[in-house]
Order: sequence, then structure tokens, then C-alpha cells
Amino acid sequence: MLLEIKDEGRNEFESMIIEYHQSMFEGELKEEETKILNEELQMELRKIKDLQRAKAEATKRKTELLEAMSCSNSCFSDKVEEDLHNIRISVMELNSLLDQ
Repeated sequence: MLLEIKDEGRNEFESMIIEYHQSMFEGELKEEETKILNEELQMELRKIKDLQRAKAEATKRKTELLEAMSCSNSCFSDKVEEDLHNIRISVMELNSLLDQ
């Protein structure tokens, strides 16, 4: 009976050691998984920041292009208007010369 109690105690102690090692392993595994997930999260955050910068740059370029086109159209319209005015004056001068 004493031998039986000793064997049960040894088995229980071995089980406790195995459980302890299993718990330590699982804890370390979770810690490593957390590190990996954190690294992946940091990479995704960097990608998001890069995309935000690229979007801001594209928006800036688009705005500059629209402003340039607006100025270009405005300048073009002014030039056309000036040319039409000059043509009208020339036509009026020609008419007056022809009427003389």
C-alpha cells in the first residue's frame, strides 16, 4: 500500500511537471505569436502611411494640374477674346476704307 501511494505520488508529480512544461510552452508560443502579429501590424501601418502619402501627393498634383488647366483655359480665352477684338477692329477699318 505504501508502494502504491508512492507510485501515485510519482505519477502525480510527473503529471504536474508535464503540465508545467506544457503551460510554459503554450505561454511562449502565445508570446511569439503576439510578436509576429505585432510585426505584421506594424508593416500594415507603414503600408497605410505610404498609401496616405501617395494619395496626398496625387491629390496635390491633381489640384496643381486643375489650376494649371484653369489658368491655361482662362489665358486661352483671354487670347481668343483679344484676337476677336482685333479682328473686329480690322474689319471695321476695312469697311471704313471701302466706304471711302
